[in-house]
Amino acid sequence: MKNKDYKGLWIPLYVMEDASLSPSEKMLLSILINLSENHTKSCNASNSYLASKMCFSSRRIQQILSTLKSKGYISARNVFHEGTKDISHRVVKVTSYPSRKGLHIDNKEDRKVYIKKNEELNRVFYNFIKYRQELKKPLAEKSLEAMAQKLVDMSNNTVERAKKIVNQSIEKGWLSLYDLKDENIAKGGLADGVILKQGEFNDYRNIGF
Repeated sequence: MKNKDYKGLWIPLYVMEDASLSPSEKMLLSILINLSENHTKSCNASNSYLASKMCFSSRRIQQILSTLKSKGYISARNVFHEGTKDISHRVVKVTSYPSRKGLHIDNKEDRKVYIKKNEELNRVFYNFIKYRQELKKPLAEKSLEAMAQKLVDMSNNTVERAKKIVNQSIEKGWLSLYDLKDENIAKGGLADGVILKQGEFNDYRNIGF
């Protein structure tokens, strides 16, 4: 593949909003995405070529590539001349495409509906996905639909309640979604740990619960 020339740089929104990436990492990752072939999601751009685009040294490019690799955004492998151990070129593959990492529901190419027929609720769920990603503990693909259904069930398919459930988990630092604590107390009438023994308060009509 020949390195393709371009007159500017398109930075995907899911890359721009990724808090785990530095500005330099966002720029280099975006360059790699722009250079990648659609069917392989990879490119063979050299460090010197990338350095010329970013006005960095080749050593600095290598450092950023190593960081992106350690964070799981890219993989790299050397291609050798046939029948020899001489390196022909390096192939860098972007592994952080929307299906794996930087999901963003506003991007048409990124959108994957986990909560069907309720786009607003799906947006709320994506906030939880992004929160898990920021903790470096992204949800496994098999868990996404199950977790989405859990949010639907607990929220009774209502957006406001879903927001409270997601915000509760984010504020508490939880890795899963749980029903609202305060509302559980309200539904039950008495908080956990309050026990009325038999025979006590026989006349409870005037007790102001």
